[in-house]
Amino acid sequence: MESFYNLPSECLREIFSCLENEYSTLYNCLFVSRTWCRQVVSILWRNPFRHKTFRPSPFFKQNNNSYSLCTTYLSALNEEEKKILHPYDSRHNLPPPLFQYSSYLEKFSFENIEAIAESWIKHEEAFEIPHDECCNRIKLIMAAILQLFLRTSCPKDVRVSYGYRSYDILGGIPFSSYQPGFSRLINLAVGVTGFHPTPNLIELLKILPKLSTNLKGLEFVFDEDLYQEQSVIDLLIDIMTAQSNLKKISLEISSDFYSPTTKKFISALNCQKESLTSLSLYNVDFSSVSLNGIAECTLLESMEIYYCRGAKNHSCAKFLQSPIQLKSLAFDGNDFKDVTLIPAFVEKAGKTLVCLSIDNLSDETIKTLMKCCPNLTDFTLLCNDQELDAFLDYLKGSNISKLTVDSSEICDSTELLEVLGDYIPRNLEKINLFSSFSPDSFERFLSDYYKSTSKSLRTLCIKDVTGDNYPKYLKAIESHAVFGTTLKTVLISSTVEITEEISILLRNIKRLRINASFVEDF
Repeated sequence: MESFYNLPSECLREIFSCLENEYSTLYNCLFVSRTWCRQVVSILWRNPFRHKTFRPSPFFKQNNNSYSLCTTYLSALNEEEKKILHPYDSRHNLPPPLFQYSSYLEKFSFENIEAIAESWIKHEEAFEIPHDECCNRIKLIMAAILQLFLRTSCPKDVRVSYGYRSYDILGGIPFSSYQPGFSRLINLAVGVTGFHPTPNLIELLKILPKLSTNLKGLEFVFDEDLYQEQSVIDLLIDIMTAQSNLKKISLEISSDFYSPTTKKFISALNCQKESLTSLSLYNVDFSSVSLNGIAECTLLESMEIYYCRGAKNHSCAKFLQSPIQLKSLAFDGNDFKDVTLIPAFVEKAGKTLVCLSIDNLSDETIKTLMKCCPNLTDFTLLCNDQELDAFLDYLKGSNISKLTVDSSEICDSTELLEVLGDYIPRNLEKINLFSSFSPDSFERFLSDYYKSTSKSLRTLCIKDVTGDNYPKYLKAIESHAVFGTTLKTVLISSTVEITEEISILLRNIKRLRINASFVEDF
């Protein structure tokens, strides 16, 4: 044990990083020594917004985490930032924090700041204040905290939203004289929806191509209405073209009609043809936009197409004949009239395809998988009401080692889960079940699996959209594990309160040498 205390700080940081989701454990480590405290604080505060619901957790003293988080950041404001809050309030004169927590910040979004500012206002005010005044106070707090972030931290992941209240936050930041701390950004998301751009947003978008030239991931979400705001579109394209080694691009259109904006963006993707490895497209109308424009992105390995329409086989012919070797494909919610398109994508990937996520499994697609994709090991089925007999037969004889079954979009997934245990492939090591299913069907799944010849399952992940049946699921796991199991890890994605009953069940399962725990998300 003495040798553990003497480990270099770099090693301690790596060890503590493995416990990032175990807040109670990390919180206890704060009090072991000063060395441990410094390492743990930096981990706890590099993404304090990760709990989207800001539910209570041990490393915040207040029950209301978002209020406590806002208070901590307000206490770190300098005199210039405090002036932003005048004249409405003087309660920002708080004692300085023990650490400069904002200096550890690696990830945040404008919505995050808005959430904690709104919580702080509601907590501090004894009576409800008028809506307009509340919005103004939230805006001022957001501006002060954002300026603190830009002064003290160099975040790696930032989401710049432009909508709801967040759109006006830039009015409190003098970008013309203050250089924001975005120079070390790795991932940037820009959302421009719902409002006409303000001069401050334009100023920020002008600065970003100069400050952030080494982005690895870039995400754009915008209204097609912005075809009237060509200056904004040009600035977004400038951000993309300024990058020297951009790996991942995501484009989401938030309205349902076509404009020249989409075509302009797709054409500009070629500027990253020497580096682009991942492309995600959401709600794109391909009736006038061709995927052939990215045929020169020969390093592309991953493609996701969600809620798109209008694509046809002939409009993708050049892309399908390109030397691009796709390792990962995802299709969900698309409206493709050409039923041969998805099988054509799967056939194009062929032997290089390792990961596939799909919501519409036609017989032709299954035949193509069997014929052309022997190395597919990671499969996600986004279930609808289609017949799955052919898929189950394919699944049983496949080499899939990681299976995700997401039936959360259908009313009753009981029938699928009841038969799934009979079709587990022999190499399956991990299964994710995302759905609303009955405890009896889960019991049936476990029973059928334990009777099968497949004994390779190591990890089971469960996410129940209702959150009502977790005690019964845990009881089923416990009862089957008593008779021996290959399971090593059970992860449950939920924000439900961990009751005494659940705690007892978790301890019982851990006694059977299965690491069972609740997590925020997988």
